[in-house]
Amino acid sequence: MKLLKISSSVLLLLVVFMATGCGKPKPKPVVINYPSWYLNPPQNDGAFLYGASEGIDKKSAVDAALNAIASKLSVSVESTMESKKRVSQSSYSKTVTSNIKSSVKKITFNSYEVSKVDTMGFGKTLVLVQVDRKKFYDRKNQELTSKLRVIESSYSSFASKDPISKLKALDEFNKNIQESRELLFLINTVNSAHSIDKDLKRLEELSQEEEKTKSSVRFYFRSNKDAALLVEPLKVALNDEKLKVIGSSTGSSNDVKVEVTSRTNSSKLMGRYVSKASVNIKLINNKGNVVASNKFVVTGRSAYGYSQAAESASRSLGKMIEKEGIYKILGLKN
Repeated sequence: MKLLKISSSVLLLLVVFMATGCGKPKPKPVVINYPSWYLNPPQNDGAFLYGASEGIDKKSAVDAALNAIASKLSVSVESTMESKKRVSQSSYSKTVTSNIKSSVKKITFNSYEVSKVDTMGFGKTLVLVQVDRKKFYDRKNQELTSKLRVIESSYSSFASKDPISKLKALDEFNKNIQESRELLFLINTVNSAHSIDKDLKRLEELSQEEEKTKSSVRFYFRSNKDAALLVEPLKVALNDEKLKVIGSSTGSSNDVKVEVTSRTNSSKLMGRYVSKASVNIKLINNKGNVVASNKFVVTGRSAYGYSQAAESASRSLGKMIEKEGIYKILGLKN
């Protein structure tokens, strides 16, 4: 009987709950009416580049709209590149193409106008942004002119530089060439009347300076006993960079001595043999001047003995070179 009473009470509560609940009106779904300019934003034309987007506030929405403009430009730049490659029969590696597309996507627009704003509520703001095509072209063309001037000036000074100074300068030289190439394709995309063939050809000629410089420099090694095992990974890395390694000096001004010295501290820790090498590298020209240098520590470990630990330290140097690059290890790059 007690169980029956409890069940009846529960049933009564359910009936009351359903009776009172059914009488409440159901909430109406929220309908967001997007403006037509957002659903169908204007296409890029001869005067402006357009981008429509949304964000939690006006600033985030504008940033997203500018990113949308840059993304559309990136696609157009890729199309321009393909067109130029077919006409000039030149070729760019997948890495070069990918870098150009990536750089275009990161373009910043210093001059733009927010032509439409709509605060929708629910933490949503819509914007339509337009970038003046001519102003954007003028600014990028000024950047290009400045970079081309720097490149030509650097190239003119190469003849008076020693081999190591040339190698040091190549990093910035190549960076400027790459950025100028990006600007050329971008400028031609924004203003197709701007011919870029002559400048592209010149940049291709200048980009051969790296190969010429590398083919002229010759490295030879000298080391103390502790550094003997560390020389091999350095030689391998230079060969991988297409830099020549010779057995000894030929007396040429293009010969560079790589002096590798090491002080090794051997110890045994928790049953393992440890070889810790403090390495000092100097690049010395044919006049005996130190033109680059670097210091670092490599450590090797083995369960079998000190010689195996020293070999492990050599392998550690190889991994360090893979990570940081041979130029940095030799002191040619910061």
